[in-house]
Amino acid sequence: MKDKARKKEQVEKLHSELEQAKSLFTASFQGLKVQEDYELRRQVLDALIDERLRQARTTVDKRLQQGGAFTQDLSAYVDGKRVMDELRFQVDQLEQEQQAAVTAADNATLDVQRRTTRLTRLLPAGGALMGAVALALMMRERRLRDQAEAALRDANANLEAQVAQRTEALSRAL
Repeated sequence: MKDKARKKEQVEKLHSELEQAKSLFTASFQGLKVQEDYELRRQVLDALIDERLRQARTTVDKRLQQGGAFTQDLSAYVDGKRVMDELRFQVDQLEQEQQAAVTAADNATLDVQRRTTRLTRLLPAGGALMGAVALALMMRERRLRDQAEAALRDANANLEAQVAQRTEALSRAL
């Protein structure tokens, strides 16, 4: 009799702990950091798993006491189903969040690939443009040098012509 009362008390305690964990779970998820979120989820799942294991042990103990006979205890079945449904719900939630994280990572990867592709197309074009600008600047520099050289040749020719004229004028004057 004491054993049943003690087990019932333990089950009720576990039930209240589970209810507290559920309310903590649902009320506390907003604004959690990833590590805190992970810890909270782990605690909730651990509590659910522990409760289900205790329920299974209790059922096995009852069957052993009754000589392996099948019991018609629907409350144990309902409690077990409730815990398993909650476990499935939590696992489904985790799978959905994990899938969302994978999808977000995939989208980020695709974005990086798109930007990389765009850069690999733009960089050669930018290099070609810079090469064309450099070539144009070199050609301009060459043209300016040629013009300066031509002007220097003209100035030198004019100077030699002036020297020849003055030399001739001096030779006539003497």
